[in-house]
Formats: sequence, structure tokens, C-alpha cells
Amino acid sequence: MATYNLNTDTDPRPALGAQNDNGNAMRMRKASEAVALALNDAKFGNAAASFRDLLAVHVQSQIATIPDHQLANMSVSASRLSEIATNVVADALSQIPPERREAVQRGDSLKPGETAMILTLFGLPRGVMAFTGERKGETGDGTLPKSSARLDLLVSKDSPEYWRTPEGQAAMTAYACTLGLSWARSVPELLRMGPEAIKALADVHLRKETYTGLRGIAGFEKEQVLALAKAAHEKEKNFDANEAGRLITEANKGLSAEEKRRHNEALVGVMKAPRGPEGDAAWRHYEEVHKKLRANHPENGKALDRSDDFMRDQVRQTRKYEARAEAIQTRAEATELRANAKEVEKEQKTAAAQADIIERNKAVSDAQTADASFDDMLSGSQATLQASTKSAESPYQAMTKSIPATVASNPPAQTEKAATSAIAGATEKVQQNKPAPPQTASATQAKIAASPT
Repeated sequence: MATYNLNTDTDPRPALGAQNDNGNAMRMRKASEAVALALNDAKFGNAAASFRDLLAVHVQSQIATIPDHQLANMSVSASRLSEIATNVVADALSQIPPERREAVQRGDSLKPGETAMILTLFGLPRGVMAFTGERKGETGDGTLPKSSARLDLLVSKDSPEYWRTPEGQAAMTAYACTLGLSWARSVPELLRMGPEAIKALADVHLRKETYTGLRGIAGFEKEQVLALAKAAHEKEKNFDANEAGRLITEANKGLSAEEKRRHNEALVGVMKAPRGPEGDAAWRHYEEVHKKLRANHPENGKALDRSDDFMRDQVRQTRKYEARAEAIQTRAEATELRANAKEVEKEQKTAAAQADIIERNKAVSDAQTADASFDDMLSGSQATLQASTKSAESPYQAMTKSIPATVASNPPAQTEKAATSAIAGATEKVQQNKPAPPQTASATQAKIAASPT
């Protein structure tokens, strides 16, 4: 890429804002003529006007360091100016795809992507994109339709210096007309403030006589007019900017420049100050200034009082709005607290219910475990009883078994009396040693069932 710094190591574009309007117009004319010549040489003489404008803006930024008197007498075909324009055109054309070059030669506008690449290459502010749309998008009175892509790009972030150029002022004129502020076209200082200022004045429908009255008779700085418009548009203030401007202008009639300055600063200070200690301090300062002006200019007493009444009413309205806003906020916070309390209560109830379920489940589990243990114990007792019933031999049974053996052991010669005596003795012993009959399993189970668990 070629360089165009013309022996300067700094960016020349900020110098554009320092040029007077006549100098800027001359520089833009020279840049446009040089670009047109370079495009003709490159066989792009029918290129769209928006493309030519973009290139001319960049050429103008490159010649910003050339003194006015030298540039005014310089021919567009001069080597210095022609070389810059030729290099700018060559670099711009290099960003256009080959398949699009023929269409651009015929006069088709650049596509957004192509324009963005050229702007990036040149390092131009995005505000220049306001002039990359179709000229036919303009209406008969120079305004732009609201649907225009140029308008969308226009209100993006832009270099402040751009709005001081003739191109920037033309863009602001179109923008102001689009917003219904057509009188701004005759106020260059307002156009130079850029889109933010134009929109702020349009938002409150500021009239030309209000602006000129504040800037002239009232002695407002243009930044103070902008501050008044912004304050009037704030929803908590929302006062009539034109009425405020009229009253301030009447109140400042006949005051010295210094008195106007102090009064205006006090007024704007009240408008801009936030609520709280800072706002109270601004109001006290305003009251002191107003009191002195009232004493020094009795002829302006009524006008000063009307302006003062308006300011006090504006402050009262602001405080009412803020009080309502605070009340709404307080109610919202109270509602939120109640909702949170209900949510906490609901969570506590849920936790208690869950704990109760867990406790009941545990009780059921313990009961089931106890039942299982009792069943095991009962089964063991029954088995033990059954085993003892089968295996245990009572003394009665043993003695009964021994009777035949005793009888068999006596010799056959024993007399019947001896046998009878022996049997009787044995029978007596058996009766004496006979135990109580054993308990049955059913009696044992009945006792166990009657016992406490």
C-alpha cells in the first residue's frame, strides 16, 4: 500500500476540525477533482458518486497539511496532488473482487463488505459510511428516508472531526431533516456537534427561536443548550424545553455577560445535579445567584420570578416523580420480601414433611426387624422343645423297662410269692419316683404368647 503522509509522522485528520469552512470546501473540491481525474485514468469514470465521495474524503485527509494558499493555486494534475489521488484510487480498486469490477465501472454502488474493507484499509472513521449509499436514496428536499441504510450507519460511532467537514455537515443536515429538525441546516455550529446533539434537540422538539434566543440574548453556550434539552427529555423531569428557553431568555435580558454566565451556570447546575447533597448544594447556589440578580435588576424582577417559578416547579415535579418511583420500588421490594418469606415457609413445610416420612419409614423398618427377630426366637424354642420331647427318657420309662429284666433274672424255682413280692416292691418304687407328666409344645406356646414383648 502506498503512503501519503507528505512528510508528517502524525495523522492529519484531526487538523480537519481546525480548518475554517471556506478552507475545507476548497480542499474537498480539490480532492474531488483529483479523484475524478484518477478514476478516469483507471477507466472507472462512471463510478458511483458514493464511491467517489469516499475516496475524496480520504484524499482530503491526506492533503490536510498543505497550506491553504498553496493548495488553492495547485492544479489537480500537479504531480503531488495527482500522485496522492492515483494511489488512493489504486488501493481502493484492489479491494474490489475481479468479478465485481465491471459492475463498479458501470456505476453500481459498492457492497457493504467492499466499503468496509476500503474504510479499514484507509483507516477512515465510520462516519464516512454515511456517504456510501445510493444517491437516489435521497428525497427531493435532500433528506434521507428512515429506512435508508445510510441513516443506520450515520448514527454509529464516528470521529468527532468528521462532523466539522463539509461532508459531515451535509450528513448532519440530512439527519436533522429526517428527525424533523430542518431548521438546523442553517446552524453550522449545531451540525458540527454531531448526531447526538441533533437527536437531543429533536427529542424535545426544540424550535429555532428557542435555540437562537438561548444562544443570543440569554448567553447560553451550545453545550448548555444541549444540557437543557437532555434534562427536559429525562422522564423524571420531562419539562417543556421551549418554555424553559423562553423564560430564561426573558430573564437574562439586560444582564451583563458575567451575570448571564453565572445565572446560566446556576440554572444548568440545578438541571444536571442529581438528588441528594450535590443537588441541594446546586439549588442553594442557584438561589443565591437569583437573589443577587433580583436585587441588582429590579426591572427584570417579574421575568426573573417567572423563570424562578418555572425552575421551582420543575424541581417539585422531579421530586414528586422520584418519590413515586421510590414508593414503587419500596412496594416492589416489599412484594419480593413477602414472596421470599412464602417461599421459605414452603421450603420449611416441605422439609418437615420429608422428615416425617423418613421417621415413619424408620419406625416401620424397626418394627419389621423386631418381628423377624421374634419369629427366629419362636422357631428356635419350638425346635428345642421338639428335640427334648423326642430324646429325653423319664425315670418312669427306665424303671418300666427294667421290670422284665428283673423278672427274667430270677430263677424258675422262685415261688410265686417271691415273684409277687418282687413285682410289688418294684411297682412301689416306680410309683414313688414317677415324675409329673411332661408339658406339651402347645402349652409352652401359649405361655410365650401370653408373655409381654
